[in-house]
Amino acid sequence: MSPKEEISYGSRWHILAFFLFLCLFAVFGQVVAQPSGTVQLVSEYIDVGSGDIYFLPNLKQGEMLYVYARGTSGNLDPLIGLGSSNLSKSAMLSYFRETVKQNLAQNKDPFRALPEMADRFFLKWNDDLDAGYDSAFQYKIPRDGDYELLILGSQLNQTFGDYEMLIGIGSPQVLTGNAEPTHGAKIAFLKAREDNSSIRIQELNGSVEVDKPVTILHLNRFEANDTLYAFIEAKSGNLAPIIVLKDYGNKTLTTGNWEGKAHNATLQYAFGNDSKNNYLRIQSGIGERGNFTTGDYRLLLGINAPEVLTGEAKTRGRDIAIKPIEVKTAIQLEQLTGVDQKQASFGVIAGLWMAWTDPTLAFSPESCQCNLKTFSSIDEFMQAEGDKFPDYSFRNLREDPKGQNQIIAVSPDGSAIYFERFAATLTAPDLDLRTYPFDTQTFSIEIDSINSDDNYVFTDWGKSNISDRLGNEEWDIIKFSTNASKIDVPQINAVNSRFLFDFLVQRHTDYYIFRIFIPILLIIILTWLTFFLHKDYMKRIEIVGANLLLFIAFNFTVAADLPKLGYLTFLDRIMISTFVMTAVIFAYNVYLRWLNMNEKKELAERLDNYMIWIYPLTYIVGFILAVVFQF
Repeated sequence: MSPKEEISYGSRWHILAFFLFLCLFAVFGQVVAQPSGTVQLVSEYIDVGSGDIYFLPNLKQGEMLYVYARGTSGNLDPLIGLGSSNLSKSAMLSYFRETVKQNLAQNKDPFRALPEMADRFFLKWNDDLDAGYDSAFQYKIPRDGDYELLILGSQLNQTFGDYEMLIGIGSPQVLTGNAEPTHGAKIAFLKAREDNSSIRIQELNGSVEVDKPVTILHLNRFEANDTLYAFIEAKSGNLAPIIVLKDYGNKTLTTGNWEGKAHNATLQYAFGNDSKNNYLRIQSGIGERGNFTTGDYRLLLGINAPEVLTGEAKTRGRDIAIKPIEVKTAIQLEQLTGVDQKQASFGVIAGLWMAWTDPTLAFSPESCQCNLKTFSSIDEFMQAEGDKFPDYSFRNLREDPKGQNQIIAVSPDGSAIYFERFAATLTAPDLDLRTYPFDTQTFSIEIDSINSDDNYVFTDWGKSNISDRLGNEEWDIIKFSTNASKIDVPQINAVNSRFLFDFLVQRHTDYYIFRIFIPILLIIILTWLTFFLHKDYMKRIEIVGANLLLFIAFNFTVAADLPKLGYLTFLDRIMISTFVMTAVIFAYNVYLRWLNMNEKKELAERLDNYMIWIYPLTYIVGFILAVVFQF
């Protein structure tokens, strides 16, 4: 073989070896690139004091188990722990709660007691990572067998909400919280809950009235494969209730007694997937005469409890229907800025306080590294949280209020406090001036809920008060009262809440006594003194005439402060009486002058002797009658 042929032959071997290397690299690269281990993602919801147990079957000795859990809604602070099989969930949760409770009662540090307890109870556990409130651990399986994984809300705080949990075998990426789930992976299985927490029954009572023929009941979330059962029966009246289940998009899912003829109804509906924002609509059926039926009803709701359909089931578990959110309300009256009698209005500077708890507002402090979310306006709050504010309006508002500041503070558990300091001019339609200026008036700050009482209900917080310095010299506030009630809104067939802050005010009378009543009394006395000017009737006429002009001026002064009323005030009666009496005395003196000029002096003097005492007695009797009949 020639050298040239040897070189060509060697080159072919090099090319073949290089090709084999590329094939092996490709195969090896595929093996390396393939993910190591298996990852499963599970997500559920935990109530306060509750938890879930997952069954992990057939784990092998030497396998590395990785678990990562995070709260995705509410203020959930998850704790996870791995134990041997056949744990009793109800017993375990009770054990946790009782241990924490006992340690607190014994003044022990729960942050030391909890780890000691968990170390005895679990093979491996974790509450918080160094980076936050998420929980994670890895554990090498010591022997073949079945294991169980517990997740629950922190027992040191009342936490709740949705969670996501990554469970992996041989996949350390799980510990970062960013591992991709393996399609079809089944490592853990949610156990049938031994405490039957998946079965819930709730009993409610209500009524259907002419003013409110429809009631809306918002429902808590449903998990996949949950079945809702409902039974409703009339308890009074001729009620024939129709019950309708609707979803978040107002789509009807199922109905009961749709024709509205029977006095009871049932429905059931199976949810194939997790579902929320559903609601029940209870409305009046049509009676025999074509009228709406009314009366009281009893409603049983059940989840995974078919016995509800018999109407005999007993309540158990957490609520199915979301109860209206109670909004505690209070008013702090700081200043009474004025009372406009002509406009029947009054001005105030006040503070409005509201407090409520909405689980949908709950958040994890880790999300903002804060223990309180604050918002400087309602608009800012609604941009961040959506339509979750118990909006309101001033029913007796005359002019747009001038808000000086607003603040909303939300705690991790979903409790919120709202405060607004505002200046407003409000109407006083019940202004009654019959006893003016010795009158007392009742002014009201009336706050109506924009939402129906199916969503929010105003209640009296019991913290309303009045400032010691009201800044108004004309009125004194005697007392105040508060009241929460319900009002019909026939335009939308709804009932809304109303909060009333009433305060009774009394007018200062010093101004009227010294500026009006004393001058009037002096004028009356001056008129009376003219009776002692015997025979000088002309001088008496001049004085009484001047007094008459003074009363006219007084009348215009008083009228300038009052609206054009359809009735007489106490001061009006006094002014009119004095005006009439002065006019009578003026005419009387003219008559005496006429008698004197017609040589009937004796008759004039005789009449004057009587009138000098009749005049003051007339005023005294008239004043007493005015007081008796006016007050």
